[in-house]
Amino acid sequence: MRPNTVFTLLLSVLLLAGCASTKKAAEHPLSGMWDYAVDTPEGVYNGVISITEAEGSLVGSITSDALSGTMDLTDLAFADNKLSFKFDSGQYGVLDLNVTVDGNSFNGAISVPGVGEMPVSGSRKMGDM
Repeated sequence: MRPNTVFTLLLSVLLLAGCASTKKAAEHPLSGMWDYAVDTPEGVYNGVISITEAEGSLVGSITSDALSGTMDLTDLAFADNKLSFKFDSGQYGVLDLNVTVDGNSFNGAISVPGVGEMPVSGSRKMGDM
């Protein structure tokens, strides 16, 4: 073989080996952005839930058109298609969300202190599939 052919072949093998070794680990099925809607006595409020996996644990945040800013999720848990978490909304206190995830959608309730439970539903943002 000619030296250039050997070099090209060696470089190709090294590149392919590098691509194989840097393959991204599978993401958690909940990772991504989720649109949601809460049906309240004052009307429907919408927002976005962001979930990622960091060091083997789920972490996330939530926004709402009824609240200002981005709030961190706490006590985030997912088992048997059941997702639950809490977040401090500020003016309404600590809210508790419990939903059942079915593929790219979820349904359940959000509990508001002093008010009770309200229906919540959501779906994965299309770009996050």
